[in-house]
Amino acid sequence: MTGNQTNVEYWFRLLYDCIHGACYGSSGFSELGSWLAHAWLWIVIIGYIVSALALFVIVYSLMRLFDLRHREHEYLTTLIELPEKAGGPSSRWAHVEELVAGTSPSDWRSAIIEADIMLDDLLTKLGYIGAGV
Repeated sequence: MTGNQTNVEYWFRLLYDCIHGACYGSSGFSELGSWLAHAWLWIVIIGYIVSALALFVIVYSLMRLFDLRHREHEYLTTLIELPEKAGGPSSRWAHVEELVAGTSPSDWRSAIIEADIMLDDLLTKLGYIGAGV
């Protein structure tokens, strides 16, 4: 066994020479090296294009996400007033106040009964259902 067969540098040099056209007189690997260089150029160009498109998609997605969060924040922080509260106290409560302001005891009893009915309606809306207050 000679010293060249165990020398790693020798084998890498043979491979290098072979790729650059000195492979036992043939020039076929020289064309392969040229083709690989062109292929690598196209791979790099396509990689840059794909990266630019991916960056555009990420930026667009982030913009839409922040817009959605902004609209969601506005929606969740806006208080929705009931129609009764929009114009002040409800007409039913105004009627109860009129009856309380009256001078006869029958008006006062009617005010208590009407307030009791309103309380029962409120408790029913809140989920407390029963036979009476």
